[in-house]
Amino acid sequence: MEKDKLIFTDGTNLEYDTISVSQGRLCIAFNSGNFTELETKFSNAAVLEKIYQADPQGNKTAVHKNYSILKEITKRKNIVTDEINDVVEDVIVVCMEQEPEWVVSQRKQDDRISSVEETAEILTMDALA
Repeated sequence: MEKDKLIFTDGTNLEYDTISVSQGRLCIAFNSGNFTELETKFSNAAVLEKIYQADPQGNKTAVHKNYSILKEITKRKNIVTDEINDVVEDVIVVCMEQEPEWVVSQRKQDDRISSVEETAEILTMDALA
């Protein structure tokens, strides 16, 4: 059975099991997820600008903007995730906080400045060559 998925700003996606939003916190649970891969994914603010929730067919059902501050990642071992079929899995829960709008704006401005600096450096080197 296919699961709902998250679609990140960079177009990558990731299946998840449950999701909740409360008091500026977004918590996502992954049954049998890879702790290191999830920690890496949710530490990259650039791909977390918009996180879309989508059904198994890829239809977007919700969007979560600027939840890019990794607050907590926990792993609970040997949790019964399906009592009917006696499925026991490790459950990883990732909790994110929403960045203030001014922080997002500052990051975008910093990226633009870096881009302009790189272009100026390339043009200067080309002119000197």
